[in-house]
Amino acid sequence: MSSPVSSPVLPEEPGSLRSRYGQTLTELALSVGSNCVLLDPSGAVVARADPVGAFNPGLLKPTCRYFEETCLRMRSEKAAVISPCEAGCLFITCPLKNREGETEATLVAGPLALVDTVRCPKPEPGICSPMRRATRARADALAHLIQAVTSSLSELSLGEKLAAEKRFAARVELTSHLRALRRSDSPAEYPLSLENSLVDAVVSRDAAKAKSLTSRLLSHVLLAKEKSGAQTPARLFELLTVLSRAAVRAGADPAYVLRRNGEAMTSLMRLYGENVGPEELSVWFSALLDDYFAVIGDAASPRHREMMSAVRNYVLEHYAEKVTLEDAAAVADVTPPYLSKVFKAETGVPFVTYLNRVRVEQAKYLLASSDSSLGEIAKATGFGDQSYFTKIFRLSTGVSPGRYRKSGGQSGT
Repeated sequence: MSSPVSSPVLPEEPGSLRSRYGQTLTELALSVGSNCVLLDPSGAVVARADPVGAFNPGLLKPTCRYFEETCLRMRSEKAAVISPCEAGCLFITCPLKNREGETEATLVAGPLALVDTVRCPKPEPGICSPMRRATRARADALAHLIQAVTSSLSELSLGEKLAAEKRFAARVELTSHLRALRRSDSPAEYPLSLENSLVDAVVSRDAAKAKSLTSRLLSHVLLAKEKSGAQTPARLFELLTVLSRAAVRAGADPAYVLRRNGEAMTSLMRLYGENVGPEELSVWFSALLDDYFAVIGDAASPRHREMMSAVRNYVLEHYAEKVTLEDAAAVADVTPPYLSKVFKAETGVPFVTYLNRVRVEQAKYLLASSDSSLGEIAKATGFGDQSYFTKIFRLSTGVSPGRYRKSGGQSGT
């Protein structure tokens, strides 16, 4: 760090940042147990609060370039960031936005140290000490707290606040996956099996799971970039292709997905060329998934109607045969987990229960209108085994097949 001497600058007019954020600054410092500093866009300290609640409204200009660079970064940033200074001290920085979306101030909390050996050689007075020992998980938790508090104070719209929260969550999850891989003595190869799970999550419209799986896959790609960089672009484009194909399978308009995928590839090439950090790539993929899930949601109802019609027709035509969920999913051109989820949501019962109900209704007709044996009816309705047929029939009607026939078609339910 540079010299710790701080030089005074002209006071702002009329001190509205202090009046708006001063109390929050003090409460945060007490809550997180670290210094909390409010910087104006130029990097000057508007106010600061220490871990025991002391508030200093004095205006100083830190000489350490980390704080000036942080303020520059926060102009375009939308969520809390955890970043190290040159000495290795961690600071949590978060932009404070006005209603126009401009950064009017930056909140800085810290410093935090993940190891006892971190020492700042030239600490900035009133900012860089005391140093607080913390785990990375605690640093993430503190950053989340600061993100939530500053978001509530922001003049942004609710949608913009939610977008900032999503951005922060994407960052935290990716960095968590990357840390786990880096700690491993022998990091696993790129997990191709996770791509299948990702497709299932997109097709079943499970946005949270899809984003988590994308983050895990992205962490493997980015770790490969840290080691060699050779295969990263190919893997990133492969991930794009997996997402776009899954979106089409989930019901999104193919023309839109094709166009959006082309735009995404161009954008991704630009980001890769600019050598953006892993957090930015994570946020970018998260936003792309939001776009896809939006169009998937719009197309879900008609898509579901077509799918359910195809499955019901298949069951009516093939109930006498061996019918599985996998067979029905193949007919509907969806994955079995997705069909299972949608089928139960649409009918209120699992697929197997619906299939058995169809078979029981056909069995009722044959019991009342034919002299076929129970074994023959069991085979004709797809149950195959007479004992299994009797069990399912009794569960559905309350009586055995034989009693149902003797009663002239009267069930016990």
